[in-house]
Amino acid sequence: MEVKNIESLDFSGRAAKELWKSAKWAKLQGVISIVLYAILVSLGIFTGLAMSLSSPNVPYQGLAFSAFYFVFLTTLLFVPGILLLRFGSIVQQGIVANNEERTYVGLKNLRLVLQLWGISTIVVILLISIQVTIATFSRIF
Repeated sequence: MEVKNIESLDFSGRAAKELWKSAKWAKLQGVISIVLYAILVSLGIFTGLAMSLSSPNVPYQGLAFSAFYFVFLTTLLFVPGILLLRFGSIVQQGIVANNEERTYVGLKNLRLVLQLWGISTIVVILLISIQVTIATFSRIF
């Protein structure tokens, strides 16, 4: 198999059309993620408040829950939503204007989303592994 220089790759009309469709769906997913983030943050605030009010012995329990919840949601929903929205908008602008630099910037946003999801997946797998290890050792000892 011959290795080609990927720096000189040009898109055909079919590839641009598929990239356009992908950008359209990415914009929709980005908007849904941001709206879902807003709803879940509101629920997190109310849950944290309810936890604080229901447990007077541990005054900051609800605050700790809310802080963890916000960091978790921001990492998994808000940041990818923003990046997907940016990918979709910028790539569509680049295709319409036939601007290679604009399309490149949009694709770079897609790469960032995929990197974030990959790192998040690794972190979740590690946390699950740690939890299983602790549960196993607590049963043994």
